[in-house]
Amino acid sequence: MKERLPAWSRATSARRQASALGRADKMRPIATLQPKTGLREADLSDFDRWTTAMRTGTEHYDRGCFAPAVDAFRTATQVARGFGPDDSRLALSLNNWAEACRACGDYAAALPLCEEALTIRGRALGASHPHVGISLHNLGALLLENGRLEEAALAFERALSLMRSRLRPRDPDLAVCLAGVAAMRKTQGRYSEAADDLRQALVIRQETLSETHPDAAPCLNALGDVYRELGEYDKARELCEQALAVARELLGQDHFATAAILNNLGLLNKTQGQLASAEALYRQALAIEKRVLGPRHPSLVATLNNLAVVCLSQRRLVDAEDLLRQALSICHEKLPAHHPDAGLVMVNLAEVCRLSGRLPQAASLCRQALSIADSSLPPNHPHRAMILNNLAVILRARGERQQSTTLLANAATISQEHPAAARLAHAIRRNLHR
Repeated sequence: MKERLPAWSRATSARRQASALGRADKMRPIATLQPKTGLREADLSDFDRWTTAMRTGTEHYDRGCFAPAVDAFRTATQVARGFGPDDSRLALSLNNWAEACRACGDYAAALPLCEEALTIRGRALGASHPHVGISLHNLGALLLENGRLEEAALAFERALSLMRSRLRPRDPDLAVCLAGVAAMRKTQGRYSEAADDLRQALVIRQETLSETHPDAAPCLNALGDVYRELGEYDKARELCEQALAVARELLGQDHFATAAILNNLGLLNKTQGQLASAEALYRQALAIEKRVLGPRHPSLVATLNNLAVVCLSQRRLVDAEDLLRQALSICHEKLPAHHPDAGLVMVNLAEVCRLSGRLPQAASLCRQALSIADSSLPPNHPHRAMILNNLAVILRARGERQQSTTLLANAATISQEHPAAARLAHAIRRNLHR
């Protein structure tokens, strides 16, 4: 069984930071803007129409109203195209439109917008301008959400290299980029490196922002979850609870960032065997996500999956299967084919089928999950070891011992490369010697 961080948890550590949403009011002092004068749209200049749309989109976005934010930023982009193909306002509008689409879970729409913003900034500002680094970072985060890990890694590494060369060592945008790189490395199973990146990002944030600033919560949350992966549970709990306190105070109980932190605390409790507490936290997170993001948002995939894992641990197979099929339906509707999240849902659904005696269906699902992992994850990723182990258990139950043993040997080799995956390595060794 395997749990998964929700898209919003990954996104808040990777992108929902200071540079995710460019602010229109950076273009001109707020005192000169006219968004609320009562003038008819026809009476406004193109600049004022653009500024009004950008401010409206930003206000909607900050309140978590992402669909109207998409509409406002689309309008801003249409106006900005009149400023010229290389105008910085067009790149800013595209960047914000892309971010709002991503927040709505529409990754397919967001990606070309982000790529166009990057192209414009590179052409207008030069390849080494810090704003190009911001666009590279945002592109990397979108590619990560789309399960395109190799491309995401290239974008993040380019962004970090550019930011380090052009920004002050304690610049907040550098912290944003470090958090994005950490999210990528965590997805690759490189937990120690991710922790190093997040510690650097947190130091920058604490030196440039107050500890109770809302942008501190995602960084604390992300570092806490990496500590969970590394088995440092006390540190993980301290950071996640600190993040939750900040999020509840400054963002509110019904905020997607609060839901992401609740999910991480649920993961921690599940890891430590506190199943009832984990289930309660997952259900709180799921309720918030449904209210704030909608019932078909990709973020729900992880929370539904994680809640199903708790049910599976308690042998509540009917409940687990219902949750997993909901998650898989969202994957098929909202995520690209061969997305890693779909593979993790499939492998947990395979476990439900195995425990309920449906071995052929279990084997088919596990093989599909392995195919997805082979196409989207590094060959030595711990998730591949977990899938190989689960498929081997299914095949052994079907009497296919030789193939089962081969898969377990491969899984053992992978797990040895990941000291943080000690529990998985122990389970693989136990199955190998049965």
